[in-house]
Amino acid sequence: SGSWDSCTSTTSHNCGHYEDVHLNCDTAEDDDDNGTPDRRNGNLPNQEDCEDGFRFNGFGCADINECTEGLDDCEVTCVNTVGSYTCGCLEGYEFINGSCVEIDPCLENPCSDTQMCLQVEGGYRCNCLDTFILESSGECVCPDGYENEEEACLDIDECAADSPCGNGQCSNSAGSYSCDCNDGYEFTNGTCVDIDECASDSPCGENEECSNTAGSFTCECAEGAERNFNGDCIFYQACRVRVKNSNIEAFSGDSVTVKLSGESKKIFKKFATISWTKNGEQWNPRSSGRVKFNGFRIGSFDVDDTGVYVGTVMFEKNRQPYKCSVEVNMALLEDTLRVTIANRKKLKKKQKPGKALSINCDLNIADVPLEDPRDPSNVNWYRVTGNGDVQLVNGDDYQISKGKGSLYLLKIRNPTRADNGTYKCEFDDQQGTQASDEVNIRIK
Repeated sequence: SGSWDSCTSTTSHNCGHYEDVHLNCDTAEDDDDNGTPDRRNGNLPNQEDCEDGFRFNGFGCADINECTEGLDDCEVTCVNTVGSYTCGCLEGYEFINGSCVEIDPCLENPCSDTQMCLQVEGGYRCNCLDTFILESSGECVCPDGYENEEEACLDIDECAADSPCGNGQCSNSAGSYSCDCNDGYEFTNGTCVDIDECASDSPCGENEECSNTAGSFTCECAEGAERNFNGDCIFYQACRVRVKNSNIEAFSGDSVTVKLSGESKKIFKKFATISWTKNGEQWNPRSSGRVKFNGFRIGSFDVDDTGVYVGTVMFEKNRQPYKCSVEVNMALLEDTLRVTIANRKKLKKKQKPGKALSINCDLNIADVPLEDPRDPSNVNWYRVTGNGDVQLVNGDDYQISKGKGSLYLLKIRNPTRADNGTYKCEFDDQQGTQASDEVNIRIK
């Protein structure tokens, strides 16, 4: 190494070698008189003896670096080789026929089915197909509300199958839907959810408790409170109202009166509200008779009037609400006892003041023995007032007597307007047999 060596072969080729030095090695027969050195005589080589791509450096033929000496014709990069060079290209290009030609990477389909390949300088880029969107992961997906159908994002009709709205009407829209929720529901988390009306400010009134229901709510009176006729829940005190006769038996056609007591006339007239039920159903006394401020009267009792009557009385006294109930049982008797005002039609007219008038009470009785049928005291006479019935007796104002047949008479001797009012004839044998009738007298 580092010296010149001479070699002689059996084929008479003389060649020299020095490091990366390349020489032309000729045979002795090739030597002629044109000045080619006779290497067999130990002569050194010169440039003419170097192959293409080599240069004589004083010792031998050394490789020429065409890249550093600018001897190449490369467009981009030059790579030296022994005795020659090659041209290189940037990434994404290849050297073809002396030029760098861009490689089309999209020919190898490097992108996914939801992407399209776009060739760019030195490479490619995968863009999402139309209607697809790029996620942070780099994947192209359909937006919410769309689904991939043959490499296209199509709108999902959320309303087509089971409606996501539940308690509401579903309306499809591009990529979404909307819900028109039913009353009592609101749109939350993609569906119609029941509104709990009781959760915040209660919609109920005083002394009421709110209970949520599906799509609505109810208001019930708090424990111990009751709802009045106006719909308000009230804590009532117990009152002392009672009914004078809770078991009434009457004949067909009789006049039947239900009268309440226990409170003053003023309370009944100005402050009390009375409601009635008959056999468990709401009942208005006006449908069968006449309403009184403290009860009612049925003018002509018959089988349809039988039953259980329950009265509810409400009033306020001393700024305290009161409530109580009364019950009356009414039954129809067979025609064994009947009390009627025989001259009712005549008495309906206004009577003249100062002229004596008579009220005739007809007592039809059977199967009930009377000790003395002619005794006027077989019937009792009453004047009906707001503070109770006042029994009438013989005196300066009234005369009680027995009339003809079954008639019993009450005469008002000198009637005035002070005698206006209701008068009652009543039979009561004190053994459960009772009947009565009433008539209203009006003096001019």
